[in-house]
Amino acid sequence: MGNQRVKVAFLDYSHIFAGAERVLCDMLANLDREKYEPILVFPFPREHQKRYDTIDCEKVWLNDSVKWWMGSDRWSHPVKGTDLLKRSILGMQLAVFVKQRGVDILDVNLMRNDVMMWVWATRKLTHARIMGHYRSHVLEWIAPPSAQKLFDLIVCVSRYSMGRYLSKGRHTDVKVLYDAVNVSGMCSELTKEDAKVKLGFRPEDILISSVGQLSEHKGHDNAIRAFANISAEFPSAKLLIAGGGGKGNLMDYYRSIIREEGVSDKVVMTGKQIADIQTVYRASDLTLTLTKVGEGFGLVPYESALLGTPFIAPEFGAVTEFVEDMNNGLLVDTNHIDAIAEKMRWVLSHPDDAQSMVCNLRKLIHKELTPQRLAENLDKTYQYILDKH
Repeated sequence: MGNQRVKVAFLDYSHIFAGAERVLCDMLANLDREKYEPILVFPFPREHQKRYDTIDCEKVWLNDSVKWWMGSDRWSHPVKGTDLLKRSILGMQLAVFVKQRGVDILDVNLMRNDVMMWVWATRKLTHARIMGHYRSHVLEWIAPPSAQKLFDLIVCVSRYSMGRYLSKGRHTDVKVLYDAVNVSGMCSELTKEDAKVKLGFRPEDILISSVGQLSEHKGHDNAIRAFANISAEFPSAKLLIAGGGGKGNLMDYYRSIIREEGVSDKVVMTGKQIADIQTVYRASDLTLTLTKVGEGFGLVPYESALLGTPFIAPEFGAVTEFVEDMNNGLLVDTNHIDAIAEKMRWVLSHPDDAQSMVCNLRKLIHKELTPQRLAENLDKTYQYILDKH
């Protein structure tokens, strides 16, 4: 590329700002600007995109608003086939942008099973390299072979995630690229007591927070049941369900469990995403991340540790690539309520030992999982795909 900077267009077509989008911010904030010119590309304006305002790079919207042809993004009951039409039109608009701007790399921040029409035109009509991030573990999100073949490289967020991805076969080049943890951003000037008050709790409350999007596999139901198991032993304990995005009657389902377990006066549900997640971690005496099937990477354990709060995470999934049970964290069978409750008892009864584990993980994070380390690895990855042909 000579002395010219490599133009990288980062496609964010997400509906929400969650873990994948936080990592995208870390990548953009730490990418070597002497070598790369990043451009954030969105299909159309969404509320969560304001979270990117602090990122110093060009931002482009392919459309200035939601259009009539945008299927489920526009209509409550879209005509069958309009979502495919939407992706086809947006994919063509993206290809035109990539070609006109001389983009060298199209970086798709979140691989999904519907990704084919987003990148098909860019593959056929431009010379740009295309890379996608598979940040999940969910087999239903794996793109079909015909879509995978459109990519020069698919990077998986962990060895666990890559194993899941390859379970359906290798159809293009696949590598591991670990996410980063926002070390500088995961901080708070509040004391634990002040953070509790800010969230509406008493300073003397023992606060346990179950953090994660409201979905069936995140394990909030098991968090409620395990909390009910120990609530009599810790009368001042409260449970905060910190997450949003739930579909259907999921909130009603959780409320029914709370009533059945007799802890209606001890459980609080935010019902929405919390932008200031740092305050939740700071206020908490224990963080729960109890996904039932493991995470592709999972930021919660690391973010919690950076704010000085012990956590309980699954004993399976990508977390085991960095966290060792009873050494730098606590892992459990998240489908076993009694086991979760026993770990909760241990943490609340051994605060000093739990803090030692937190300190051990913080040291590892600062060594292996910083945004700077991610930027270095991303640089190597981009050079790899640019040199492939």
